[in-house]
Amino acid sequence: MLFRSPHQPPTQCQGLGNLSPLKRIPNASPESVPTEAKIEDLSDIRASAAPKQSSRWTSKTAFAALGLTLVAGGAIVGGMTGPMLSGAQAKGVSQVQVQTARPNSPTTLLQEQTQGFELQTARFGVTPTVRSFGDAPVGLHNDQRVEGKYSPDGQNLEHEISIDRLNHKDGRALYSSDEAELGTLDFHDEAEGSWMTDSKLQPAGHAGKYVSVSETTVTFKGGASASTDIRLRTIDTETAQVVNLSELLSPEQYQKVAASVQSGLNSLQGLPYQTEDAETLDSHMNNGFALNQDKQGKTTLTVVIPASTDSGTVAEFVFSIPANALQ
Repeated sequence: MLFRSPHQPPTQCQGLGNLSPLKRIPNASPESVPTEAKIEDLSDIRASAAPKQSSRWTSKTAFAALGLTLVAGGAIVGGMTGPMLSGAQAKGVSQVQVQTARPNSPTTLLQEQTQGFELQTARFGVTPTVRSFGDAPVGLHNDQRVEGKYSPDGQNLEHEISIDRLNHKDGRALYSSDEAELGTLDFHDEAEGSWMTDSKLQPAGHAGKYVSVSETTVTFKGGASASTDIRLRTIDTETAQVVNLSELLSPEQYQKVAASVQSGLNSLQGLPYQTEDAETLDSHMNNGFALNQDKQGKTTLTVVIPASTDSGTVAEFVFSIPANALQ
């Protein structure tokens, strides 16, 4: 059975800023984020995108150069009525249900490209929703081991390792956490005490040849507490490659999703998940999404943004998308 060698460097997403059509996104202004507002006061948050229209249809590459202009307050001027978010809070978790107004019939090819990409729910302070792999030919397997070494003063140090792997049923290794794999190598070079690495994968969806996993990696390298990293990963089961969201959507579709995500991050609940710049948001979106198609054929796209201050939680945005949207 083939596994990814821990000695190989992780797959890098080269030039994320070039892969997707995001421009620099301004920080939220103080006027746009009420400091004492309750969650129930956020019902007027809107998110929609309106890329500039062109007099003629150009190629996907030309549209990518148009970029994305986002308003810091979260209100995006568009040709379609954006979703309205109303807040609800339970057990310390913020969840926003989205009521989407019926869009007008598309009058341009650009509107046709983005029709159907509607935000359904936005949740804050959660872990990603666990779904299933459906009938995808994949399975999860776990590797556990304990490595050891001696410290300079002769103390026996141990590294407890538990890493989940996604395998194809034909035996091919499809995915395991690069961060966890590299951490097992760092132990021998850097550890001054005992370490722990625990990487768990859970099903996050399945659509066609794509399988998505929810990855939670907990690492302890000494100190007061462990660190937790949560993200979504989507894998092409035919090529065993991790895919980027901007590779699957058109520039117009990607822009619309990004506009809705940025609008949610500009809300009061989204403050702990705001990113420093457009490039960081771009990286999170490309490396943190899941696809799922249910038995009725409804396809959803889930995008998660990790917390910028407190590790272990995410902001989760679920979109309904046309079944034929994936490239």
